[in-house]
Amino acid sequence: MLDELCISLSDAGADRADVLRYWKFDESPADFVDWFGEKYDLITREQWDPFGIVSRAIRP
Repeated sequence: MLDELCISLSDAGADRADVLRYWKFDESPADFVDWFGEKYDLITREQWDPFGIVSRAIRP
């Protein structure tokens, strides 16, 4: 979730129990992240930074 949507589970207001409940339906972690992002209309890192400029920035 942090890599794809730039938020953690606690930022999202979710916890491990929420994720485990979703996985009981035989869905992958990536499916959970996709579902969560769609449910709350979140943008992905790729949509926010389509050219990867932030990851290529020189940091001290």
